[in-house]
Amino acid sequence: MKKHILSLITLLAFSSALNAQEMLQANGKKYTVADIESIDVITVRASLADVLAKYPEYSIFSEALEKTGLADTISAWNKDKLYDDKGYSDPGNWQLICYSPTCNYIKFTVFAIDNENFRSMGVTDFNSLKAKCAEWYGGSTAWYDYPGKGTKSISTGEDYKNTYNVVNMFIRYHILKGGMKYGDLVYSRNEKNATFWNFAFGGEPYNYYETLLPHTMMKIWQPLYHNTGSATNIWINRYRANNTLTNQTGLFGSEAMHQLIDTGALVDSTKSDIKAINGFIHNVSKPLIYSSQVANGVLNERIRVNISDMLPELSSNELRNVTFSEAHDFFGGSPYYSTSRYTVPLGYCDNISIQANTKVPLYNTYVGPWRAWCSDQMALYWDNNSEIVNVMLRLPSVPTGEYELRLPFPPNSRNPKGAQAYIGTERNIESMEKLGSEFDMTINPYETNIGYVSTEDLVDIFNNEEVTYEAVTRAVASDAAMRANGYMRMPASFSRGTYNFIKGPVTIPQTLLKHPSYSVRFEDGYGTLSLRKILGTVRLEQDKAYWLGFKLNGGERFWLDFIELVPKSIVNNTTYTEDWY
Repeated sequence: MKKHILSLITLLAFSSALNAQEMLQANGKKYTVADIESIDVITVRASLADVLAKYPEYSIFSEALEKTGLADTISAWNKDKLYDDKGYSDPGNWQLICYSPTCNYIKFTVFAIDNENFRSMGVTDFNSLKAKCAEWYGGSTAWYDYPGKGTKSISTGEDYKNTYNVVNMFIRYHILKGGMKYGDLVYSRNEKNATFWNFAFGGEPYNYYETLLPHTMMKIWQPLYHNTGSATNIWINRYRANNTLTNQTGLFGSEAMHQLIDTGALVDSTKSDIKAINGFIHNVSKPLIYSSQVANGVLNERIRVNISDMLPELSSNELRNVTFSEAHDFFGGSPYYSTSRYTVPLGYCDNISIQANTKVPLYNTYVGPWRAWCSDQMALYWDNNSEIVNVMLRLPSVPTGEYELRLPFPPNSRNPKGAQAYIGTERNIESMEKLGSEFDMTINPYETNIGYVSTEDLVDIFNNEEVTYEAVTRAVASDAAMRANGYMRMPASFSRGTYNFIKGPVTIPQTLLKHPSYSVRFEDGYGTLSLRKILGTVRLEQDKAYWLGFKLNGGERFWLDFIELVPKSIVNNTTYTEDWY
């Protein structure tokens, strides 16, 4: 019978030691070992480079991928390490067990240019591409502080496998760690996420990712149609002047100050989602270049990086953007499994590390109606008898400069009483330098003198249809007082998924005060509000990898939603102020 055609050789190609809970991936579908009896045929899908080579319209890009040796780099698909499948109890419901993955697949996202788009800029073959790469990257030392810059020069020769050969650099900047479908490049408003969509008051989804070009990032952005919240196209490195700054209190700012300088590269949804066993290929309208404009323009804004974007293993193993129903099916459909959290084994993600006296499980919440950026967040839980817990998170690489670092957190009695931030280039908190002073994550903003003013104090709750400019003035004064004490309100650009009805940009700042439950900036309900803690200012050199550490004392959990890295030129701008979004 056909159901027995699946050979042991094919099975072993996936893993040498799979258990009954492990998922196999083939032909874009997932199977458990137990499904073998009902499977007719499984064929192993080719790797990214092999798949791309089968498309003649990508022959120039594919040839460059081969000559640079990056075809081999992106052929990996499994870390060849099995993890304990022990699940931990769901902190929200101790009778349920959180799913825990046992394998760690490696995937990539490739943004490829087809020959037609290449021809539009004079590239007709590999040699003409090489000449263009020399134009694009030959002088990049002026804006790109790459590792080893003092001893390694940019090459325009035929040493294509050299990381800093211009062709190699070009291809690397088109590849991300972590395999993502088109719909997962940003937290887009689509059929899957419409229920949990949490952007409000015109807030737009955008994400930052590191590329394979050492210590570089790109921004992926999905602007929205005004006043509808409907999704538009997805663009890479779209550049709008003075982004994240405003000349209008409580609003985005006038269009005159936000001139669109570069639309960026369009990700063509009609030519994307080409699947391979280890990732996805998407078509882009023009080459992606880590240029001076990207380093000094696109990335010269408030950079808010989602925690799941900093941990590519979550995307590669389809643990990111998972809905409740998908979680239930993906994790076996058992009624005993939690559908609101899953466990990530210690050591599963390279960019996060935990040191404690007890075993510390990690939980990452699914996409849901949370008060969280992109509707997801990670919570670290530990036993109460572990007095000190050290958490270290590798920061994404940003252009060289001084940055203000910020951490959001929901004040709660279960949090650490004492939290001290550190910064350093080694993944060891003892070798790091202190960043700012210790702060209390259990504080009550209503009672603590940090300058916080509640919504009830800002407006007359019995007459909130007539929100005055005086209320806005009090909100601005509250912002200034909080900053002086090292805190900020949360952004107005997102809310809980169940309170996101106002999707268009606000036209008067009072709207934010009239409808406080639609914005985490002013939301007082649902347990407790959230704050942003200003950790301090630090100079970050692009050629170094930095770790942000936290020494946590007391409590039983630590939330990670996003990290903000804000250039001092934005914080200290004398013409405009940072927007509320």
